[in-house]
Amino acid sequence: MSYNGKITDGNFELQYRARCFYGRTVPSVCDVVFAVNNTKDWFSSTTFYLSDRSIKSYRSFRYDCYIFNYARRVMFGYTMLSRSMGLLVTQPQMETALRKILQPFKNYTWPGQCESNHLVVPVTYTTGESNLSNFVPPYMHSATTTGFLQIRAESYDGTYFAMCPAVRLNNCDGQFVCIGGVKNGYSTSNACNDLTDWNGIANNPDNHISKKYAHSKADIKSTIMIFYR
Repeated sequence: MSYNGKITDGNFELQYRARCFYGRTVPSVCDVVFAVNNTKDWFSSTTFYLSDRSIKSYRSFRYDCYIFNYARRVMFGYTMLSRSMGLLVTQPQMETALRKILQPFKNYTWPGQCESNHLVVPVTYTTGESNLSNFVPPYMHSATTTGFLQIRAESYDGTYFAMCPAVRLNNCDGQFVCIGGVKNGYSTSNACNDLTDWNGIANNPDNHISKKYAHSKADIKSTIMIFYR
C-alpha cells in the first residue's frame, strides 16, 4: 500500500510518502518519509519535490526516498509505524501520527537569511568610485550597496566567500560579486573561486561593461591587491 500527500498546520506544510505492508505472513510495517517546510517563517524553497522507489525480494525489502530540486530550509525526516496483529496502518492513522510529529518543528527557528558573523566596513576611494556602476553587474544593483568592503559572505547553499570588494551584500548571491569562494559538500562549481558565476558569454565576453549578472572581461582578469598593517 502506498500513500502520498501533505498536511498543513498554520504556515507549516508536511509532505510525505509511505510504503506499507501488512498481513498474516509479514509484520505490519509502514515506512514514512516526510519533508517539513514553512515559506513564511523559515523562508523555505517551494520548488523541491519527493521521489521514491522500493525494491522487494523474497527475503528483504528496500525503500529509497529522495528530495530533488534545490531544497532550502526544509527538514527531511523518517519514521516507521506499525500496528498489532499485522493490521494495515491506514492513511488517516498515519496522518494523525504525522501531525503529532509536526508539532516540535514549530519551536525551531532558522537563522536569518545569510546571517553570519561577517565584517562590513565603509571605504574611502582615492580614485575609481565613478566606475563602480560598471563593476557591479546590473542585475545585482538592488542586491548590493557600494562603498563598503565585506569580509566573509555566505551564499544560500552555505558556501562562504572571503571578501566582497567595493560592495556590501543585501542578499545571498555572493557568487556574482565576491571572491575567494571555498567549495564545500553542498556548493556547486559556480560558488568556487572569484566572481565565479559571472554568467557571461564564454566565446565573446564584453571587455569593459557588465551585463545582466555578468562581469566584464576586464573585471575577471583584474588583479586585486590587499595591503594591511
